[in-house]
Amino acid sequence: GGWAGPGDGRGLANGQRSRRRSQGAGAEGLTGAAVFQVPKIIHT
Repeated sequence: GGWAGPGDGRGLANGQRSRRRSQGAGAEGLTGAAVFQVPKIIHT
């Protein structure tokens, strides 16, 4: 899926790939993107 740890931008890319394989992976891609961006703002 598109899961990623804090600061891990791979979540977005992996989410895009997974979405092509599985319909449910779209949510993972969004989560990966959020987890990738949000910590940068909060944990400054």
